[in-house]
Amino acid sequence: MELPSIRGLECIFGINCLTIASWIKKAKSLPSLSKKLLPAQSSDVLELDEVWSFVQKKASKSWLWICLCRRTLEVVVYAVGGRGTAVCKKLKASIPQM
Repeated sequence: MELPSIRGLECIFGINCLTIASWIKKAKSLPSLSKKLLPAQSSDVLELDEVWSFVQKKASKSWLWICLCRRTLEVVVYAVGGRGTAVCKKLKASIPQM
């Protein structure tokens, strides 16, 4: 798959390319997700779930795997890919240890 340019994103989503460029600049300066999470507690329960969507046609499905904390309702980690075990293992391996 090929990633679209900023101009391509402008055409696809109808958002000005200068707005997209400013979002990208802001995203680069954000702290990592693990630094923003609330501290874990021993009683925390994590829920793993998957949802699928498609881009332009149903034949090109993408799966989003998410790991949520029940107590804080925060997304702890996520992974995008297929529905196979490889993506699930990737998600599990990226869950921070307590």
